[in-house]
Amino acid sequence: MICDLPNEIIIQVVENAYYNQSGYPDHRTLHRLSAVSHQWTTCTQPLLWSFVNLRGSSTSELLRFGDLVRDNGRLLKHVRALSLSQPVVPCFKAFMGLFPHLYELRLSTTEMDLPNTVFELPSLQSLVLESWPTMSNVPFCLLQRTPNLRFLRLNSELASPRVPADPPRFRLYELALRRMPREMALEWLRPALVESLEIIDTFDAPSPPLEEAIERRAAHIRSVRVHVHNFLLAKMLKLCTALEEYKMNALPKIGNLRGLPQTLQHLAFANWANDPVLLVVEAVLALPNLRTVTHDTGALEQPDFHFLQEACRKRGFPIWNSEDAVEVEQFPRTKSVSNLKLMRSSSTKVPSGAALNERVV
Repeated sequence: MICDLPNEIIIQVVENAYYNQSGYPDHRTLHRLSAVSHQWTTCTQPLLWSFVNLRGSSTSELLRFGDLVRDNGRLLKHVRALSLSQPVVPCFKAFMGLFPHLYELRLSTTEMDLPNTVFELPSLQSLVLESWPTMSNVPFCLLQRTPNLRFLRLNSELASPRVPADPPRFRLYELALRRMPREMALEWLRPALVESLEIIDTFDAPSPPLEEAIERRAAHIRSVRVHVHNFLLAKMLKLCTALEEYKMNALPKIGNLRGLPQTLQHLAFANWANDPVLLVVEAVLALPNLRTVTHDTGALEQPDFHFLQEACRKRGFPIWNSEDAVEVEQFPRTKSVSNLKLMRSSSTKVPSGAALNERVV
């Protein structure tokens, strides 16, 4: 019977079912697998609870959730990623204390500040701040409480005038900016960049403080991610003599992708504007060290996508989709169940080669 399988086989089945076609945890399937038997429940729970999505929950609902799970530390110890759309003020400290091994926090908030209580989030290495009021001090409050932060994504403008007096204690491996922070905020962040940054992702052109930090770190930058490729990026790309990955959120309407660094091993692009992908095909055929191409689901809908598939087939490498916030030895980083093991330890570096159960498209 299916419920009498060895644990190793059950775990492999669960891992293969973990992601849906969009690259997100398939909780519906995981719930069904956990209901097969007690053995399947035991094997499924670590993955079922690895990502908890509480977006859209009110403060009262979050507090009710906390009351329900507070005494079940066995489940909460599995939580690696948490998504919130409202911090439980004034109980934020107690609520976050429910997740002792939390690796990534995704947060949207309408609050202007967090309670003035001393607490830290030492396990947190990845912070994604989706939205907040322009002058909110919540981002700085969290950044002061995450000494081991390695991955930071800011999807709104960091503009609070209450810049901390003390420099950041963390050192960033990756910085992603959907909106360019105010210069005083970038000045505060700069010490966290110049010694450790390897991945930079900017929607807008870098402002002077960020540009200076990138130039100082350029020889060690391994991945540059931009909104759209243009000639203004030529100087920055030329300085990045060890660049392995280049990612575009949109394909250029004018021009081409010639002049990309010959060191590139991974070319990634999103295609939400439904532009032809022949520019990418030309780059695939021209870059001598290219090993992999990554795309979003929009590229699949393009009538010329098969040309890209054929070009990659001729070069002998795959096309990937999605990724996790972990350090990497060799790009692409990918999204993989095996990355969850890295989120349970102090080391967050992906080994060379393909990881188990990566999403291939």
